[in-house]
Amino acid sequence: QTQDYNSNFSAVPKVVSSKPKYKYKDPYGKDDNYIPQNIMYDKRVYRGTSQGAKVISFHSKPEDMNMQERRERQRLAKLRQQENAEQYTRREIPTPEPISGRQNLDVQTDQFVEELTDKAPCYDIGSQTEFKLEQRVLDFSIPEKNGEDFCGQTEDGDLFIFDDDVEPILQVLCGKTLEHAKMEVLEEEELKYMREEQKHFQKLREDEIAEAQKLEAIELRKKQEIERRKQQHKVKKLEKIAAHKKFTCRQLAKKFFAPLTSHAIVSLKERGAMIDSFNSQLQENVVPWLYEKVNEFMIDDELHEANNDKVLIDFMSIEMQGHRSMIEKEHKRLEDERILAEEAEKQRLNEKEQRRLERERRRKEEELRKLKEDIKERFVTSGEPVEGIVAQELSTPCADLISKSIIGAIGGPFAQIALVLSVLKDTQSEDEYEEFYSKKNVAQFLIFYAISHMKSEQFTVLMGKHIEAFMQETDQTMDDITKLTGPKAKAFRELMKDRTNGMLNAEFRYLFSIAEEIGINQEVFGMIHDVLADIITRKPKAKGGSETKQDQFLKKIKVATVPEEGTEDLDNCKAIVRIKIPMVEKKEEGSDEDSDDKSEDQEEGEDKKKEPVMVESPIEDKVHLINPKGTDYNIMVLHQAGSRVFRKDILSSLKKIMPTFEDIEVDNVSKEVDELVQKLEEKWISRFEYPVFDFELN
Repeated sequence: QTQDYNSNFSAVPKVVSSKPKYKYKDPYGKDDNYIPQNIMYDKRVYRGTSQGAKVISFHSKPEDMNMQERRERQRLAKLRQQENAEQYTRREIPTPEPISGRQNLDVQTDQFVEELTDKAPCYDIGSQTEFKLEQRVLDFSIPEKNGEDFCGQTEDGDLFIFDDDVEPILQVLCGKTLEHAKMEVLEEEELKYMREEQKHFQKLREDEIAEAQKLEAIELRKKQEIERRKQQHKVKKLEKIAAHKKFTCRQLAKKFFAPLTSHAIVSLKERGAMIDSFNSQLQENVVPWLYEKVNEFMIDDELHEANNDKVLIDFMSIEMQGHRSMIEKEHKRLEDERILAEEAEKQRLNEKEQRRLERERRRKEEELRKLKEDIKERFVTSGEPVEGIVAQELSTPCADLISKSIIGAIGGPFAQIALVLSVLKDTQSEDEYEEFYSKKNVAQFLIFYAISHMKSEQFTVLMGKHIEAFMQETDQTMDDITKLTGPKAKAFRELMKDRTNGMLNAEFRYLFSIAEEIGINQEVFGMIHDVLADIITRKPKAKGGSETKQDQFLKKIKVATVPEEGTEDLDNCKAIVRIKIPMVEKKEEGSDEDSDDKSEDQEEGEDKKKEPVMVESPIEDKVHLINPKGTDYNIMVLHQAGSRVFRKDILSSLKKIMPTFEDIEVDNVSKEVDELVQKLEEKWISRFEYPVFDFELN
């Protein structure tokens, strides 16, 4: 049976293996030598994200995979060995292995930043599902039969009406068509958006590729440059070696051939081959003649030996006298040359200094000219010409304190009142002085004039830093200075009486200190200051006026803080601007009688051109207001016409309301005050180093 069975089949019969327990095939075939391993060591198992997983063929064999790994390891080891050899050839020593407890880390050292990561890049991608309209699910039910069955005849139109029954069908068809069209439109929009995104990503990819190619080209050029430099260094090194060999050979040859000539000559002389003709001639001809001449000289020397000393002394005296005269002439010549050189150098230095001073003067003149033009454009031209001088605010010319258009006057309105009263005091008798110059009368006049004649809404009273410190000690602000009462008000008045460190501000102290020097009555000036301090601290009515008028006066006061002299911030101030009264040519009034009395000399002098006499033009009731605070820098402003009109108004007010001054001549007193103000102005300007620019405006 076995033979029959074998003759019918080509394969030897064998036991059929049992059905595998698991559903899937054995990936390694039916290899009896296969030993199961831990699944974590299976090369087909990838631990981590599937984005960067290594795909292994289903029919791959572990032996093939191991063989590939061995080949890969061998190839990497060979490359690493070659790289190490190249490194040692280039003397690029690699980083040694870390010691125990430490580790080496990779650090980015390239010129362009590259992110180092072992994770595959992940992207969030969205997809749009199919758009479907939600439809209402209709309830499907069959009602139960109810009632009795009947039969009847149906006519046309009773059972089926086309217009009514076709409407649902049309609704379904139209709705389905619209839904399908809407879906197609949405798909087209989505495809359009996807194509735009693809174009965008393609552009980004192309930009990145171009940038990478650019960086690769830069790196390639750097490597080529390094190789070229290495080759140059190698060639240079070989040239140095060749040059050193040549130099060594040349030195050896020189040392070897240098003594050959001298040795050859010495050897020839020793053998008698070379005879010195010079020595032979010297011995035969010269030496006998020399002996003969020496003998003759010795004989002559014995003859002249007796007069030798005298000859030498005479010769030396003559030579010394001539030499001394030559030295004196040379010294004189050198001294004259030195004096001329010093004078020429001094003249050159003087001319150089004069040129430098001239350049400096022209530079300063040009700077002052540009500054004047800039001030004229920024401040003067942009000023406000207004009418009614007395209605405007009269304030101090300090630049960093005022930020509005004003009429500038030294010391402000109270200093102008003090100047007027100082001039009037010199014209009054002692009784008249006692009648008016009391604190009560002066306070009443100040309050009356400030309320009735000073038509501006407010006028600024500047306070020094010492007053601000006093208010801080009393836990009050500067706005509360008019609310001081009791001991605080008394302490404030005592502080004001200190003429050295007190008073309202540094400007008042300066005016008080120079009062006697320029002719201002110091007593009147101090009384005006004390009366103002009494009014501010609301001293009783008997010494400060009625309470109602005093309150009106205090409402018009605006307190501002000014730094003390030496600490005030006037660095931003560039110049002092004086708005002067325009000058016009004086018209001469002639008569026929005067012309008859002229002499011949006067007639000859009149033929020549006479210089015109300039006088001040009449003052109009308008003023050019200027804001001294600018955007880039500040100025100080003095108005000649404005302050003069204010002083005349003060004199007119005194003449009207004070019986003591009924008989004064306003024009005459005003001229005296103007002369005093001119002296004060010159003295006040001299304390600053700012340039002064005059502009004639009415």
